[in-house]
This record gives sequence, structure tokens and C-alpha cells, in this order.
Amino acid sequence: MSYVLGHPVSCLKVCSTTCGCGATRAVFTAFGFLVVTSLLLLLRWAALPRPIPGIPYNRESARRIMGDIPDMKKAKGIRLWYQAQLARHNSPIVQVFNRPLRGPLLLVADAREAQDVLMRRTREFDKSTMTSDSFKCLVGDSHISMKSADHRYKHNKELLRDLMSPAFLNEVSAPEIHRKMTLLLDLWTTKARKADLRPFAADKDLHVAALDIIMAATFDFPQSHTSLAKQVAHIQKHRPADGSIDPQGEPFLFSHADLDPELEAWVYLTQSFSVPFQSPFPYLSHWLYLQTPRSRRALQLRRAVTERNIEQSIKRLEDPSCKKKLRCAVDQILLREQAYAKKHGIQPNFFKGEIFDELFGYILGGHDTVATVLAWWVKLMGRFQPCQSRLRADLYAAHAAARAEGRLPTAREITAAHVPYLEAVIEETLRYTHIVPGVIRQATCDTHILGHAIPRGTHVFFITSAAGFKEPAFAVREDQRAETARRAGGASGRCGEWDPADIGEFAPRRWLRSVPDDDDDDDGSGSGSREVFDPRAGPQLAFGAGPRGCFGRKLAYLELRIAITMLLWRFEFLELPSAQNSFGIVDAFALLPENCFVKLRVLDL
Repeated sequence: MSYVLGHPVSCLKVCSTTCGCGATRAVFTAFGFLVVTSLLLLLRWAALPRPIPGIPYNRESARRIMGDIPDMKKAKGIRLWYQAQLARHNSPIVQVFNRPLRGPLLLVADAREAQDVLMRRTREFDKSTMTSDSFKCLVGDSHISMKSADHRYKHNKELLRDLMSPAFLNEVSAPEIHRKMTLLLDLWTTKARKADLRPFAADKDLHVAALDIIMAATFDFPQSHTSLAKQVAHIQKHRPADGSIDPQGEPFLFSHADLDPELEAWVYLTQSFSVPFQSPFPYLSHWLYLQTPRSRRALQLRRAVTERNIEQSIKRLEDPSCKKKLRCAVDQILLREQAYAKKHGIQPNFFKGEIFDELFGYILGGHDTVATVLAWWVKLMGRFQPCQSRLRADLYAAHAAARAEGRLPTAREITAAHVPYLEAVIEETLRYTHIVPGVIRQATCDTHILGHAIPRGTHVFFITSAAGFKEPAFAVREDQRAETARRAGGASGRCGEWDPADIGEFAPRRWLRSVPDDDDDDDGSGSGSREVFDPRAGPQLAFGAGPRGCFGRKLAYLELRIAITMLLWRFEFLELPSAQNSFGIVDAFALLPENCFVKLRVLDL
């Protein structure tokens, strides 16, 4: 055996071979680690948000896979956080990364652009899948969750068409609204006398009143079964707890009668919509929420109530003596389904998913929104006393006969009356509070927004509670607008623009204008003037606009007109202490007031 430097030659060969293999493995290991690391980095890079060029965004969010979601979770509400981004970037258009692995959401705060897209550019923009995902779990077969091109959309709108007709609103909806509001007046009269000029919470009562109204209009619930009737009976027996009479004017605490389980189920499901609207994953979060035992029980009760009322409606429609007089929305929808089936030579299906979901959508639109608007309105009346006094005086003048006879105006008198200041107060309440702070649309093709190219599929959230609506508008060059917006112009288009000097104030007068009062002059030479309500005085998109605007807006206005008239006729809303007079916001399905109290003085009829 040969030796080299004291080592056997054979051993040296073995060591060389072993060392070579080890080095090779090390090289391959290092190379594999590099490849895996590179792939992971490439995947991370691919998963990062892709900003649209030229539109402001949060730079740090573009370096995170989760984008803006961590910052959104820290905010008091997602939609309030959206609004803050416009101020942060001082721009009418901002992009945020609210959903991982998907394109950005554009935030746009420009009244003219919003009106242009909603009313004139309907071929370029349609219902957003973000909105559809928020409604799909509970009303997936309702038109509010469908794209305009969906073959079911037109049929569903036909089912509902007559519910917003003047005949149905005046003959069916208005009397129910009036009857339920009479119960609310009785309830608050009792509470006001027991509270003796101390504030008490009003939000639950308004919520129950709106629920009773829409359930009666939908299902013909009898007056004796309404929640307000239970509340009146409950409050008449109410005895304050020891020590509840506080000379310092603290709120008077009233207990509330529990809702019937069936009505509680509808309220629970309605409130569940705050889950998808506050989540970056709307459909998944809502679906998981509805898997809980309580949610399942509520869904079962909703179906049972709907089936029972459809069966009762079928019996009414089969009775010739009842068929001529429609009593509720179910009757009208089943008549439409019957006519559709006869036209197409098929059997009507009164229990199909479209009817169930459209009925729930009708209740949803007529309940939560109206209750929230009224909750803000009572707060505004307490704070703005001159507005309240002016409105009551105008109502007294418009209903002089009822005033002279010492009674409430009837539903027919209220719907027939022309009170410009009442319309102005309603519109200003909607503009000032903007309980629905925006409208979402989705680009159906490559297009432009305020001069920026945006790709097909991009979601655009038009914020209708900020610049141009309640705050001074951002400056936008005319050449940045679409041709349709330029042709429409500012004051010559859908509506004018608000004066930046008072845009942040609550001022119903902004909706009024003077016109010559020459109606009685044969020669048209009258020198006087009168005030008229001008719906185009400025932008207000609480119900959206265009063909995909809120279907139930006529019902909402009718409810507000009757409710406000009756409440101001019976009560004086006194100014509240500062502790109960804050205007904080809770971002739920709608933007709710943080607290809602009233301090009432009962007025003589």
C-alpha cells in the first residue's frame, strides 16, 4: 500500500470521492433553496396589489398581500374609513386594496361623475358583484342582487311593478302607515306624560313602528297583532324603578315588550346585513353567520311566515268578493305571477324562490332605511328649533280643516297636500345624514373615470356623503370628465351644485326657490311670488339614481311624509341636553345615530 503524507492512497481516494459528493449535495441544496425562495418571492410578488396607474393609493398597503385590510380593521367602520381616504389623499378619486388577490376598489367623490355613471353610462357600468355578494345569502333570487343582463331581472321587476303605483301606495300602503303611526303617537303620548319633560330613547320605538308598517303592507298583519299595540299596553302598566325620578334631567328609562318570535326573526335577519357590508369577504362572512343555530331558526321562521301568508293570499284571490280589493303586497305579487303564467300557458308557481326573496327585499327596503331616517330626523328637530316651528306652521296651514276640527289629518289628506317645506325637510334630512353613504357599480368594459383609464371588472364606490354632497367639492377639470358629463353640464344637467359656504349646514331652505305667483292673473302680470320645492336644487343620491336606483324610494317618501306630519302635529320636540344630543355615527347596514333620544311636549289637537 502506498502512502502520501502519511495517508494510504486508497483512503485518499475514498475521501476525495466522499468530499466531492458532499459538495455536490451542498450545491444542489443551495440551488434548491434558491429556487424555492425565488418561487415564494415570485408568488408573493404576484399576490401583491396591482394599483391602477395615476390614481392615488396608500403606498405601504401596496407592499402587503392583505393590502388595506389591516388598517380597515382598526377603523370604526369600513365605509367611514373609505371616506377618510379621500381627505388623506386630497383627491376626488382614490384606490384601496380591500380584497386580497383581486383588483383595487376605486373611491370616487364627485357628484357629477356619480350622476353621470348612474344615469347615462349604464352600458359601461352595472350592479357590482360586491353588492350582489352582500345580498346573495338571504335574497339571492331578488332583483337587487342580479345583474341587469340576468334574464330573471326583468321578470322580477314585473312582479313588483304595481307596488310603487300611485293606486297601491295611496289605497293600500298609506292607510297602513297612518294606522301604525297613530299607535306610535299613542305610545309616545303615554311616555311623554310619564317622563314629564325628561328625555327618553326613541330608536327602538321608531324601529318597531317601521317594522309594523312594512309587515302590514306586505302581509296584511292585523292591527291587534302589531308590536306597537303590545308596546302601548306594556307602557301603560309601566312603573318606574325606585330612584328613577332624577331632578337633574337624566333620561327616563322605559322597558320594552318583547317582539313576537316571528317578528324577532325578521329583525334579526335584517340586522345580519351589517355583517357582509362590514367585511372584505361579504358572501363568506354572511354565509358563516347564517350557519349559527339562531340564524337557522330565524330562517325557518321567515319561511314559515311567508308560506302561511302566501296561502292566505291564495284563498283571498280565489274568493271573488275579495279579489277586487287588494290588501297587501303579497296579493299584488301573486296576481302578477298569475297573469304571467296565463300569458305563457303555464301553471303559476306561488312558492318559488323569486317571490320569497322579493318579499324579503321589499321588507328590508321599507323597514331599516325608514326607521334610520326618522331616528336622525327626530334628532334634527330637537336641535334645529326654527326649522321645526316653520314646518309645523306650514303643516297647519296645509291642513286647515283638520286643524279647525281638532283632529289629525287623514292619510288621504296628507298624500294630497302640497307642502314644499315638508319636501325640503325630507330631502335635506337625507342629504345631511346620508344613511347610505355610497353606491357601488362595476365596469362592464374598459372605460374611464375622471380621466383615468380603468379596466373591465373594476368596482367603483361613489361616496355620496362627502365632497360635493356634504363637503365642498374637489376641483375637477372639464376635460377629465366623460363626454356625457360635459354635455349635461353643471346647473343645466340633472341638478345644480351646493354652495360651498353652507354645504355642511342643515338648511332645508336650499331646496326651495321663489317663482312668480301669477296663477290667478289672466294677463300673467302678477307681482307676488311663492316658494316651490326644487328637487334639482343640488345632488342627493340617498336612493341612488338611474335604472338601478332604489326600487322602494316612493314607498320610503310616502312613509316619511305621513310619519313626519303626524309626529309634528302631536308633539313638540324640545332641545336635548348635550349628553343626549351628540351626532356620532355607527356604521352598520345603514349609518345609524350613536344615540337617539327625544324630549317631548304633547300638543293639543
